[in-house]
Amino acid sequence: MLLNAWKSVMGRCAVLALGIVVAVFLSSVTAHACSVCGGSAMGTDPGAGFKWSILFLILMPYAVVGAIGGWLIYTYWRALGHRRKKASGQGLAWIQKEGEY
Repeated sequence: MLLNAWKSVMGRCAVLALGIVVAVFLSSVTAHACSVCGGSAMGTDPGAGFKWSILFLILMPYAVVGAIGGWLIYTYWRALGHRRKKASGQGLAWIQKEGEY
Protein backbone atom coordinates (compact mmCIF):
# COMPACT_ATOMS: atom_id res chain seq x y z
CA MET A 1 0.00 0.00 0.00
CA LEU A 2 2.81 2.41 0.87
CA LEU A 3 4.60 1.52 -2.37
CA ASN A 4 1.50 2.34 -4.42
CA ALA A 5 1.14 5.70 -2.67
CA TRP A 6 4.81 6.45 -3.31
CA LYS A 7 4.44 5.62 -7.00
CA SER A 8 1.40 7.88 -7.23
CA VAL A 9 3.27 10.79 -5.65
CA MET A 10 6.31 10.28 -7.86
CA GLY A 11 4.08 10.11 -10.94
CA ARG A 12 2.46 13.41 -10.02
CA CYS A 13 5.86 15.01 -9.42
CA ALA A 14 7.09 13.80 -12.79
CA VAL A 15 4.04 15.26 -14.54
CA LEU A 16 4.50 18.57 -12.69
CA ALA A 17 8.20 18.73 -13.57
CA LEU A 18 7.44 17.97 -17.22
CA GLY A 19 4.79 20.68 -17.26
CA ILE A 20 7.21 23.22 -15.84
CA VAL A 21 9.89 22.33 -18.38
CA VAL A 22 7.40 22.63 -21.26
CA ALA A 23 6.12 25.97 -19.95
CA VAL A 24 9.66 27.36 -19.71
CA PHE A 25 10.55 26.32 -23.25
CA LEU A 26 7.29 27.58 -24.73
CA SER A 27 7.35 30.97 -23.05
CA SER A 28 8.62 33.76 -25.24
CA VAL A 29 9.20 36.25 -22.43
CA THR A 30 12.80 37.27 -21.93
CA ALA A 31 14.01 37.65 -18.36
CA HIS A 32 16.41 40.45 -17.53
CA ALA A 33 19.00 40.32 -14.78
CA CYS A 34 18.19 43.71 -13.31
CA SER A 35 15.62 46.46 -13.63
CA VAL A 36 18.08 48.86 -15.23
CA CYS A 37 18.86 46.44 -18.06
CA GLY A 38 15.20 45.54 -18.51
CA GLY A 39 14.05 49.11 -18.63
CA SER A 40 16.69 50.22 -21.10
CA ALA A 41 15.96 47.23 -23.35
CA MET A 42 12.31 48.29 -23.57
CA GLY A 43 13.19 51.86 -24.45
CA THR A 44 12.32 53.48 -21.13
CA ASP A 45 14.43 55.55 -18.77
CA PRO A 46 16.96 53.23 -17.06
CA GLY A 47 16.80 55.25 -13.85
CA ALA A 48 13.05 54.81 -13.42
CA GLY A 49 13.30 51.02 -13.16
CA PHE A 50 16.16 51.32 -10.72
CA LYS A 51 14.19 53.72 -8.51
CA TRP A 52 11.15 51.41 -8.44
CA SER A 53 13.28 48.38 -7.60
CA ILE A 54 14.88 50.22 -4.67
CA LEU A 55 11.42 51.31 -3.47
CA PHE A 56 10.14 47.72 -3.51
CA LEU A 57 13.25 46.47 -1.72
CA ILE A 58 12.80 49.07 1.01
CA LEU A 59 9.05 48.48 1.48
CA MET A 60 8.93 44.68 1.36
CA PRO A 61 10.19 44.02 4.94
CA TYR A 62 7.63 46.50 6.28
CA ALA A 63 4.85 44.77 4.33
CA VAL A 64 5.83 41.33 5.66
CA VAL A 65 6.17 42.50 9.27
CA GLY A 66 2.93 44.47 9.00
CA ALA A 67 1.04 41.45 7.67
CA ILE A 68 2.35 39.20 10.44
CA GLY A 69 1.65 41.86 13.08
CA GLY A 70 -1.86 42.42 11.74
CA TRP A 71 -2.57 38.70 11.86
CA LEU A 72 -1.33 38.49 15.47
CA ILE A 73 -3.47 41.46 16.52
CA TYR A 74 -6.50 39.94 14.77
CA THR A 75 -6.09 36.60 16.53
CA TYR A 76 -5.58 38.35 19.89
CA TRP A 77 -8.77 40.41 19.57
CA ARG A 78 -10.69 37.40 18.31
CA ALA A 79 -9.60 35.30 21.31
CA LEU A 80 -10.43 38.20 23.63
CA GLY A 81 -13.96 38.33 22.19
CA HIS A 82 -14.41 34.59 22.72
CA ARG A 83 -13.25 34.92 26.32
CA ARG A 84 -15.70 37.77 26.95
CA LYS A 85 -18.53 35.75 25.44
CA LYS A 86 -17.79 32.79 27.71
CA ALA A 87 -17.48 35.03 30.76
CA SER A 88 -20.87 36.62 30.13
CA GLY A 89 -22.52 33.20 30.13
CA GLN A 90 -23.65 33.07 26.52
CA GLY A 91 -21.82 29.83 25.86
CA LEU A 92 -23.02 27.87 28.90
CA ALA A 93 -25.16 24.78 28.33
CA TRP A 94 -27.63 25.33 31.22
CA ILE A 95 -28.56 28.79 29.97
CA GLN A 96 -29.37 27.64 26.46
CA LYS A 97 -32.87 26.44 25.67
CA GLU A 98 -33.37 22.81 24.82
CA GLY A 99 -32.73 22.08 21.16
CA GLU A 100 -30.50 25.12 20.55
CA TYR A 101 -26.86 24.50 19.75
